[in-house]
Amino acid sequence: MRGHIRKRGRASFEYIVDVGTAPAQRCDACYKRFWLERKPRDSCPACGGRLRETEERRRAIKAGFHTRKEAQAAMAKVMVAVAERSYVAPSRLTVREYLTKEWLPAIEATVRPTTYRSYEQHVSFHIVPHIGSLKLEKVGGATLNALYAKLASQGKRDGKRGLSPRTVHHVHVCLHRAFRDAVRWGRLFRNRSMPPTRPGWPAPGRAK
Repeated sequence: MRGHIRKRGRASFEYIVDVGTAPAQRCDACYKRFWLERKPRDSCPACGGRLRETEERRRAIKAGFHTRKEAQAAMAKVMVAVAERSYVAPSRLTVREYLTKEWLPAIEATVRPTTYRSYEQHVSFHIVPHIGSLKLEKVGGATLNALYAKLASQGKRDGKRGLSPRTVHHVHVCLHRAFRDAVRWGRLFRNRSMPPTRPGWPAPGRAK
Protein backbone atom coordinates (compact mmCIF):
# COMPACT_ATOMS: atom_id res chain seq x y z
CA MET A 1 0.00 0.00 0.00
CA ARG A 2 1.37 3.35 -1.03
CA GLY A 3 0.44 6.91 -0.23
CA HIS A 4 1.99 10.32 -0.65
CA ILE A 5 1.34 14.01 -0.10
CA ARG A 6 1.70 16.67 -2.76
CA LYS A 7 1.29 20.41 -2.76
CA ARG A 8 -1.41 22.10 -4.81
CA GLY A 9 -1.02 25.78 -5.44
CA ARG A 10 0.60 27.99 -2.84
CA ALA A 11 -1.24 26.96 0.31
CA SER A 12 -3.01 23.66 -0.24
CA PHE A 13 -2.08 19.99 0.06
CA GLU A 14 -3.66 16.73 -0.97
CA TYR A 15 -3.06 13.06 -0.26
CA ILE A 16 -3.11 10.17 -2.72
CA VAL A 17 -3.43 6.59 -1.46
CA ASP A 18 -3.50 3.37 -3.44
CA VAL A 19 -6.49 1.52 -1.94
CA GLY A 20 -6.21 -1.64 -4.03
CA THR A 21 -8.38 -3.08 -6.79
CA ALA A 22 -12.08 -2.35 -7.17
CA PRO A 23 -14.82 -3.45 -9.58
CA ALA A 24 -15.32 -1.13 -12.51
CA GLN A 25 -16.70 -0.92 -16.04
CA ARG A 26 -14.77 0.16 -19.14
CA CYS A 27 -16.30 1.44 -22.35
CA ASP A 28 -15.00 -0.38 -25.41
CA ALA A 29 -15.67 2.70 -27.55
CA CYS A 30 -14.29 5.70 -25.64
CA TYR A 31 -12.38 3.71 -22.99
CA LYS A 32 -13.84 5.72 -20.10
CA ARG A 33 -13.89 4.01 -16.71
CA PHE A 34 -16.80 3.96 -14.29
CA TRP A 35 -16.49 2.54 -10.78
CA LEU A 36 -19.12 -0.09 -9.99
CA GLU A 37 -20.66 1.32 -6.80
CA ARG A 38 -24.27 0.14 -6.98
CA LYS A 39 -25.46 -1.77 -10.03
CA PRO A 40 -23.86 -2.17 -13.46
CA ARG A 41 -24.70 0.41 -16.11
CA ASP A 42 -26.33 -0.84 -19.28
CA SER A 43 -24.25 1.41 -21.54
CA CYS A 44 -21.62 4.15 -21.40
CA PRO A 45 -23.09 7.43 -20.08
CA ALA A 46 -20.58 9.36 -22.20
CA CYS A 47 -20.96 7.82 -25.65
CA GLY A 48 -23.51 5.01 -25.35
CA GLY A 49 -20.93 2.32 -26.07
CA ARG A 50 -20.80 -1.20 -24.68
CA LEU A 51 -19.38 -1.59 -21.18
CA ARG A 52 -17.34 -4.52 -19.94
CA GLU A 53 -16.73 -5.34 -16.28
CA THR A 54 -13.17 -5.26 -14.98
CA GLU A 55 -11.03 -4.94 -11.84
CA GLU A 56 -8.75 -1.91 -11.66
CA ARG A 57 -6.45 -0.16 -9.24
CA ARG A 58 -8.19 2.62 -7.34
CA ARG A 59 -6.76 5.64 -5.56
CA ALA A 60 -8.21 7.73 -2.77
CA ILE A 61 -7.51 11.41 -3.40
CA LYS A 62 -8.51 14.29 -1.16
CA ALA A 63 -7.39 17.90 -1.39
CA GLY A 64 -8.01 21.12 0.50
CA PHE A 65 -5.69 20.66 3.48
CA HIS A 66 -4.00 23.86 4.69
CA THR A 67 -0.85 22.13 5.93
CA ARG A 68 1.16 19.04 5.06
CA LYS A 69 0.64 17.82 8.64
CA GLU A 70 -3.15 17.90 8.26
CA ALA A 71 -2.93 15.97 5.00
CA GLN A 72 -0.63 13.38 6.55
CA ALA A 73 -2.95 12.84 9.52
CA ALA A 74 -5.95 12.33 7.23
CA MET A 75 -3.95 10.05 4.94
CA ALA A 76 -2.85 7.93 7.90
CA LYS A 77 -6.50 7.22 8.80
CA VAL A 78 -7.24 6.11 5.26
CA MET A 79 -4.19 3.86 5.17
CA VAL A 80 -5.18 2.22 8.47
CA ALA A 81 -8.71 1.61 7.14
CA VAL A 82 -7.28 0.11 3.94
CA ALA A 83 -4.94 -2.14 5.94
CA GLU A 84 -7.86 -3.29 8.13
CA ARG A 85 -10.03 -3.79 5.03
CA SER A 86 -12.64 -1.41 6.38
CA TYR A 87 -12.09 1.39 3.86
CA VAL A 88 -15.19 2.51 1.96
CA ALA A 89 -14.68 4.62 -1.14
CA PRO A 90 -16.52 7.97 -1.22
CA SER A 91 -19.85 7.77 -2.99
CA ARG A 92 -22.51 10.14 -4.31
CA LEU A 93 -25.23 7.78 -3.09
CA THR A 94 -27.95 9.75 -1.27
CA VAL A 95 -30.10 8.61 1.62
CA ARG A 96 -33.13 8.60 -0.69
CA GLU A 97 -31.43 6.48 -3.34
CA TYR A 98 -30.07 4.00 -0.82
CA LEU A 99 -33.31 3.54 1.14
CA THR A 100 -35.75 3.44 -1.77
CA LYS A 101 -33.70 1.78 -4.52
CA GLU A 102 -31.44 -0.56 -2.56
CA TRP A 103 -32.47 -1.18 1.01
CA LEU A 104 -36.26 -1.53 0.86
CA PRO A 105 -36.24 -3.79 -2.23
CA ALA A 106 -33.52 -5.96 -0.66
CA ILE A 107 -35.26 -6.56 2.67
CA GLU A 108 -38.85 -6.95 1.44
CA ALA A 109 -38.60 -10.74 1.24
CA THR A 110 -36.77 -11.05 4.59
CA VAL A 111 -39.25 -9.35 6.96
CA ARG A 112 -42.93 -9.71 7.75
CA PRO A 113 -45.31 -7.74 5.51
CA THR A 114 -46.40 -5.55 8.42
CA THR A 115 -42.78 -4.76 9.28
CA TYR A 116 -42.00 -3.91 5.68
CA ARG A 117 -45.01 -1.58 5.42
CA SER A 118 -43.91 0.13 8.62
CA TYR A 119 -40.37 0.66 7.26
CA GLU A 120 -41.77 1.89 3.96
CA GLN A 121 -43.97 4.45 5.71
CA HIS A 122 -41.14 5.70 7.90
CA VAL A 123 -38.90 6.09 4.85
CA SER A 124 -41.56 7.87 2.79
CA PHE A 125 -43.03 10.18 5.43
CA HIS A 126 -40.44 10.66 8.17
CA ILE A 127 -36.96 10.17 6.69
CA VAL A 128 -36.73 11.02 2.99
CA PRO A 129 -38.58 14.37 3.23
CA HIS A 130 -36.04 15.60 5.78
CA ILE A 131 -32.66 14.00 4.97
CA GLY A 132 -33.26 12.21 1.67
CA SER A 133 -31.04 14.55 -0.36
CA LEU A 134 -28.01 14.14 1.91
CA LYS A 135 -25.17 11.87 0.88
CA LEU A 136 -25.42 8.61 2.81
CA GLU A 137 -21.80 8.76 3.98
CA LYS A 138 -22.28 12.30 5.37
CA VAL A 139 -25.11 11.41 7.77
CA GLY A 140 -23.87 11.28 11.36
CA GLY A 141 -25.21 11.26 14.88
CA ALA A 142 -25.77 15.03 14.97
CA THR A 143 -27.87 14.90 11.79
CA LEU A 144 -29.99 12.05 13.11
CA ASN A 145 -30.55 13.62 16.52
CA ALA A 146 -31.69 16.79 14.75
CA LEU A 147 -34.07 14.66 12.68
CA TYR A 148 -35.50 12.97 15.78
CA ALA A 149 -35.98 16.34 17.50
CA LYS A 150 -37.79 17.73 14.45
CA LEU A 151 -40.04 14.69 14.22
CA ALA A 152 -40.88 15.02 17.92
CA SER A 153 -41.89 18.67 17.53
CA GLN A 154 -43.43 18.82 14.04
CA GLY A 155 -43.31 15.37 12.53
CA LYS A 156 -47.02 15.07 11.71
CA ARG A 157 -48.02 15.61 8.10
CA ASP A 158 -49.56 18.98 8.93
CA GLY A 159 -46.19 20.12 10.29
CA LYS A 160 -47.82 21.54 13.40
CA ARG A 161 -47.71 18.56 15.73
CA GLY A 162 -45.01 16.15 16.75
CA LEU A 163 -44.82 12.38 16.59
CA SER A 164 -45.12 10.31 19.73
CA PRO A 165 -41.91 9.12 21.45
CA ARG A 166 -42.79 5.57 20.43
CA THR A 167 -43.05 6.52 16.74
CA VAL A 168 -39.75 8.43 16.87
CA HIS A 169 -38.18 5.33 18.38
CA HIS A 170 -39.55 3.20 15.52
CA VAL A 171 -38.04 5.62 13.00
CA HIS A 172 -34.71 5.16 14.75
CA VAL A 173 -35.04 1.36 14.63
CA CYS A 174 -35.71 1.60 10.89
CA LEU A 175 -32.66 3.80 10.29
CA HIS A 176 -30.45 1.70 12.54
CA ARG A 177 -31.21 -1.42 10.56
CA ALA A 178 -30.81 0.40 7.24
CA PHE A 179 -27.40 1.77 8.25
CA ARG A 180 -26.33 -1.56 9.72
CA ASP A 181 -27.06 -3.17 6.35
CA ALA A 182 -25.19 -0.34 4.61
CA VAL A 183 -22.10 -1.31 6.61
CA ARG A 184 -22.53 -4.99 5.72
CA TRP A 185 -22.91 -4.11 2.05
CA GLY A 186 -19.86 -1.85 1.96
CA ARG A 187 -21.80 1.40 1.60
CA LEU A 188 -20.64 2.79 4.97
CA PHE A 189 -17.56 2.34 7.12
CA ARG A 190 -19.57 2.24 10.37
CA ASN A 191 -23.13 2.60 11.62
CA ARG A 192 -23.56 6.17 12.83
CA SER A 193 -27.22 5.90 13.80
CA MET A 194 -27.70 7.03 17.39
CA PRO A 195 -30.72 6.45 19.64
CA PRO A 196 -33.00 9.41 20.37
CA THR A 197 -31.70 11.30 23.39
CA ARG A 198 -34.69 13.38 24.47
CA PRO A 199 -35.60 12.69 28.15
CA GLY A 200 -38.59 10.41 28.45
CA TRP A 201 -38.18 8.68 25.10
CA PRO A 202 -38.20 4.88 25.30
CA ALA A 203 -34.89 3.03 25.39
CA PRO A 204 -33.90 2.11 21.83
CA GLY A 205 -32.75 -1.43 22.46
CA ARG A 206 -31.33 -3.30 19.48
CA ALA A 207 -32.80 -3.36 16.03
CA LYS A 208 -34.04 -6.77 15.02
